[in-house]
Amino acid sequence: MDGLPIIARQEAILIGLQSAEGAAATLAAATDAIPFEAGTFSNGEDTQSIDPTEVGVGLESGAPLIVGQAVPISFQFQIKGAAATYSASVRPPHHAVYSCAGLRGAFTAAVATAVATAGTTTTATLANTFAATAQAYRGMPFSVTAGPNVNELLLCNNYTAGRVATFADALGNAFTTSSSIALIANWTYAPTSPVDAAARATDHPFASITYLYGGKRRRFIDVRGTIDITGPSSRPGIATFNGVGTFLGEDDAAFPADLAFANHSAPIILQSANVSEAFLIDRRSLACSTFTLTMNQSVAAPEDMNSQSGFAAPNIGGRNTQFSCDPLQTFVATRDTLAAIKAGTRYPGLVRAGYTAGNRWGLTMPVMQPVARPDGTVRAEAATENLQLKLLNPGVDSNGRDGSFILTFY
Repeated sequence: MDGLPIIARQEAILIGLQSAEGAAATLAAATDAIPFEAGTFSNGEDTQSIDPTEVGVGLESGAPLIVGQAVPISFQFQIKGAAATYSASVRPPHHAVYSCAGLRGAFTAAVATAVATAGTTTTATLANTFAATAQAYRGMPFSVTAGPNVNELLLCNNYTAGRVATFADALGNAFTTSSSIALIANWTYAPTSPVDAAARATDHPFASITYLYGGKRRRFIDVRGTIDITGPSSRPGIATFNGVGTFLGEDDAAFPADLAFANHSAPIILQSANVSEAFLIDRRSLACSTFTLTMNQSVAAPEDMNSQSGFAAPNIGGRNTQFSCDPLQTFVATRDTLAAIKAGTRYPGLVRAGYTAGNRWGLTMPVMQPVARPDGTVRAEAATENLQLKLLNPGVDSNGRDGSFILTFY
């Protein structure tokens, strides 16, 4: 046999954010490794062969051209939290992945429980201990500690300078002045639309990635990408990263003995004994087996002669974020999706996973608009529909981030 074989199961990904284009991050196995799904990492080559156009010898064609190309990178991972109390320095394990996909993270400290000053079945006017800044808490988790709706864990889809929080939840009771509400410490990630070069450096940072495979190592820099999320019922949410970067090369490197990453179990998408529902659209508990959020975000590397492979570092372009799910069909009198499509109806939606503090996540979609609902497959003898929704951007939050969706860890 020509040398020792590579053991396929022995693999790791290290990732870190760069300070600037072309400045590779220093990565360490003990601090920069991330959990990911075994066997899902793939990358393209930095060269490609183009069929020859010149004449060859006899009937054979001429020599091929070996040219450069941008390198695609892809892997999947389970969405999980830090399994610790969040702070400015304690972040979700895939922070760098979200960041280089244009989802800028922000930490928000807890606000102690306080009595509301007014409320309805969808809104609560919070005490003056909360910020008087519009959209300061969009996408963030609130805990109801006393009064109507006690023990609910809520996701905020709108917040005004008058401290009025609107929730994406279905609540059976109106908030009153006996309702006590607290903000849970959290990290949120939301898409961004940078308006200048300085904002782009912050909102769309580059990442360095090292892939360790048995006794081999592949290194990439200037990586940017996009993330799609799929969530099956009673399973963890799965994120797929698809990026583009510059390939620095492959060499032999001993598999690290000090490899460390967040290897605790990911939370599953299931209401279980929780008071709050796991999946709501238009504040309705739709019976779905799965959902998919697709950013449809453009990531492309422009041609550049003054580069290693003939291509410059990639840029993040436009997005067309879509959401799909497969609810069981019901009678028109209960839910008339076709009428909502024709009327251009818009409403909020949410997904929640987990019930252990520090290892919970939520997905808030403040403005969803249904666009199609063809028949789906039959599931457990019940008819389903393939509900398609467009996620709209209601404007920036207090951190300057877009609001089409917010991924929250708390």
